[in-house]
This record gives sequence, structure tokens and C-alpha cells, in this order.
Amino acid sequence: MTIEHPAYGLLRLAALTGEHEYEKRAIGVLRLLHTVAPRHPQAFAHLLQALDFHFAQVKEVALVGEDTAQLEQVVRSKFRPHIVLAGGEPDGVPLMEGRTPVNGEAAAYVCERFACKAPVTEPAELEALL
Repeated sequence: MTIEHPAYGLLRLAALTGEHEYEKRAIGVLRLLHTVAPRHPQAFAHLLQALDFHFAQVKEVALVGEDTAQLEQVVRSKFRPHIVLAGGEPDGVPLMEGRTPVNGEAAAYVCERFACKAPVTEPAELEALL
């Protein structure tokens, strides 16, 4: 079981939903503790993870279609701490809205702040985008 700092969870939720209020709340926590955390990294490891995530070039990946297993394997094949992954039914997940399979094939949409590149259907194409 992984325990993460609430600020990290809020930042990831903002990346999935596009809701800036989550990001605003997380930044408030980061501002409050940004000078203390680096001096005591053992005590603030999860907060430092949130800080890293905030300043990183985060990519959102939306997987759509019937069989996304190969595409999902590409995303999960390496440690990628700056990726947010969404898949399944688009029920209420803004990152999934409007994303459709390509010619009936499972597709991956790689986005940054909801601005997406053209969808890809091949694992090698997805790997190149990540």
C-alpha cells in the first residue's frame, strides 16, 4: 500500500479532471511547506514527491477501446512518475471525454494539460510519445 501526500493526490486529480481548484489547493500546501521540506526530506518525502510532480512536465494518457492491454503495458513498463493514466468507461472522467477508438482499434491519447497529440494505436508509437 502506498501512502501519498494529499497535495500529490490533488495534483494528480487536477491532471485527470482539469479542475484547477484541486491544483490551487495543492499549491497552497506546497507554498506553506516548501522551505521546511527540503531541510527534512525523511519527514516530507511524499510532499517532495508532490513538489516534483508539480514542476514536472506531466503527461496525461487516455486509453480507449475494447482491448487496451498492450497500450497499457507500454505505459506501465517503466517507472513513469510524471504520467497520469486513465482508461475504461469515460463516466465522469474529463480526460476520457471525447476520446474514441481509431477505426475500431484501441487508441492512446497522450496529452499535456488536456492538449492532446493525435491518437496512436500501436505500442511502439505510444512508447515514442512517452
